[in-house]
Amino acid sequence: MPSRRPDKVVTHRIELGRYERERLDNMMMAYSFNKVSTPMVAGMSDLQFMLTLGALLTVMFPSIVIPWGAKTTAEVVEAIEKGIKEHVPPVGAAIDAAQVVYEEAQTAGEDSVWYNPASWRIFDFIGDIQARSFGIDRDDPDSGPISDLEKELEKVF
Repeated sequence: MPSRRPDKVVTHRIELGRYERERLDNMMMAYSFNKVSTPMVAGMSDLQFMLTLGALLTVMFPSIVIPWGAKTTAEVVEAIEKGIKEHVPPVGAAIDAAQVVYEEAQTAGEDSVWYNPASWRIFDFIGDIQARSFGIDRDDPDSGPISDLEKELEKVF
């Protein structure tokens, strides 16, 4: 037996407040970042991906000389860094300055301007949250897809 046509249509509407909209925006940004960063990190640990990336960057920075017989991604990253530094001196200066700041922060003692244990705990907490979202145990340096990339970057920087 056929059903009757409805007499009236009721529309339900859900409204989000400012707090809920901000939370939803943050969730969407984190989700989008995860969708982009996961393949990028996996790609950066792959030698073929880095060679392809270097070849594409050679179009923009002709001073990049890709070592096609490279055995590790560190060799490719080093060639890309050297080529970009030569082609765009301000970028090279920024990379060098960042490395100096990194080294100074690594050797900072209690009398240094970098010494602030309270902020370190905050950054550690944030880092732990981010690491857990990627399935990485920060207490185990050999866990997760990022460990290979970190080892290669330590060789370069």
